[in-house]
This record gives sequence, C-alpha cells and structure tokens, in this order.
Amino acid sequence: MYGVLHLYSKGMRGKSVDAFNNVVKPFAPNMRYVVTEFNIRLGLEGNPHLTNKYAMEFARKLADVMSRPEIEAMYTHSTPPHSILYWSNGRRYATVVGGRDERLTGEAMSRGWHLTPTGKVYELYSRLAWNGDVIAYRGGDNQSYWAVRSSDGRVVATLINDSDKAMRKKANIAGREMSLSAPPRSIVCVDMSGKEIERLMLPY
Repeated sequence: MYGVLHLYSKGMRGKSVDAFNNVVKPFAPNMRYVVTEFNIRLGLEGNPHLTNKYAMEFARKLADVMSRPEIEAMYTHSTPPHSILYWSNGRRYATVVGGRDERLTGEAMSRGWHLTPTGKVYELYSRLAWNGDVIAYRGGDNQSYWAVRSSDGRVVATLINDSDKAMRKKANIAGREMSLSAPPRSIVCVDMSGKEIERLMLPY
C-alpha cells in the first residue's frame, strides 16, 4: 500500500512528510509514498518558471523532498501546470501555462514542447542526480549535497550551489572523504573519484 502525496507551495519540503507520518504510521508503520504533485507555487502568474532563479528554488526544494526515505517515487501527471514544459505555436508569442511571454525568442519560439529551466533540473534529477538509492544527504538554505547508488552500483554525488560565489565542501560519502566544488548558481554531479560527470548552470 502506498500513500499519494500532493505537495504545494510551503508544503513542498521534506518535513511535510512528517505531518503525514504522524497520522498514518500508527496504522501503517511501513507506509511509503508516491508524490504525484510537486509545485513550489500555487500560481504561475508572470511565468516565473521561465527564469533560472525559479529553477534553483525548485531544485533545492525538490531535493529536500526526494531525500526522504519514505518517498518511493515522484512523477508529474500533467503538463504544463508543473512548469516543466511550455508549448510554442511558432507565432510572435508563445503560450506558457495559459499566458504569453515576450522573453521567448529565437529557437525557444519554434513550434512544439520545450524544456523550461525547471524542466532541465527535473531532467537532470530523473536521469542522473536522483537516479538511485539515497546514501547521503545534507540540506541547507543555499547549498545542499547528496549521493545516490544506482542499480549498477555506481555512486553519483551532487552539489547545489545557489549563491553568487563558487563553493567547496568536504563531505563524507559511503565512508569516503570527498571534496565537492561548484561554481555560482550551479548543480554539479561527480563520481566517487571526484571527477565531474555533468553540470547545470542556472545564473540569475
């Protein structure tokens, strides 16, 4: 049996799971959850999801939720309300969550579906940064890091740096001392040797 969670706005954080546990665990002590809604805003007026700043906030809050061992899976069941994608009809303006936005130009205006900055975070998390069992997590206001072990045994460590300065952190992951670093406004994935696998830059 799984519980289904919808997390919105201020509820989009790991501690929200505690509120559900307090109600459910006395009756179902081994309850796990599937998260089918996770938005950091109740509304998207002004199309904030087209900005890197919004994507960084989404990255931090989503990581905090995904770090909880009770969470079995997270997925979106509709778009574009989740701000992962937007649709362009190829005209002067593009329709984004029911609105139009002049910031979309050039290739961003080509007809079809496009990833927003938030969508790029979601894609990186799904494919690499959170693709495995959580073996370490350390959250923070502007910096967070974690590590997952994939089904093939590979360990990927990820560092979020949502500040305007480069950062370096010492971390103990799976019994190994590691030095993690990331440029300003970025998400960096490395292997256990410290070699960078991939980075996503989100300057604002």
